[in-house]
Amino acid sequence: MVLKRKYKGNTLPEVLIAIAIMSFASVMGMGIYVNIQENTQPFLKLKASELATNCLRETEEKRDYFDQEYKEEEFSLKKTIRHSGRYPDCIIINITVFHKTEKKVCELQKLIHAD
Repeated sequence: MVLKRKYKGNTLPEVLIAIAIMSFASVMGMGIYVNIQENTQPFLKLKASELATNCLRETEEKRDYFDQEYKEEEFSLKKTIRHSGRYPDCIIINITVFHKTEKKVCELQKLIHAD
């Protein structure tokens, strides 16, 4: 039986080369993606530190010495107040900032004299 029709297609080496090129491109893309994610971490930490500092300043100005939780943009701030064991007239303000993924980004603590 003689084939009258000519079939066109890719050979095995061509397919393997195409798979190798696509694999290389996807690995390079993942590397770029990971670098971009790592470069945004310092920005998140700086923003979280600024939020914690502002919360601490407001707490001192308003004399709001109660435990509270706040939601700011993609962060959640948790403010805890406790008395210092060594100094009975002082309190410790602890502000912890979490990212929306519940990962702790920043923590700020200050000992102040409570009137």
